[in-house]
Amino acid sequence: MEKEKEVFSVGSGKRCKGKLSCQAALYPLGEKEYNAVIIQAINALSEVPGLTVEYGPMSTCFTGEEEAVFEGIRVLTRAARKEGAFSLTLTLSNVCGL
Repeated sequence: MEKEKEVFSVGSGKRCKGKLSCQAALYPLGEKEYNAVIIQAINALSEVPGLTVEYGPMSTCFTGEEEAVFEGIRVLTRAARKEGAFSLTLTLSNVCGL
């Protein structure tokens, strides 16, 4: 019988069961008012239950259970798409940022 993997607490540098972090950097393409596009898209993350959002000058990080993080990615993508062309860089982790 396979030994159950040990799960460590948040912030320990070890994997946390069910939790993910996402670092997102949104780049509106061809938009003069790109800051407004970024702010609107990032503000949409506050509507996702279960996400903790940290705003930074070059990227935004959000953490939570897997379902909440992937819903955050969907919300961010849909909000950016409404405004036009964009590039979105994502980094997902089950260790970093937790």
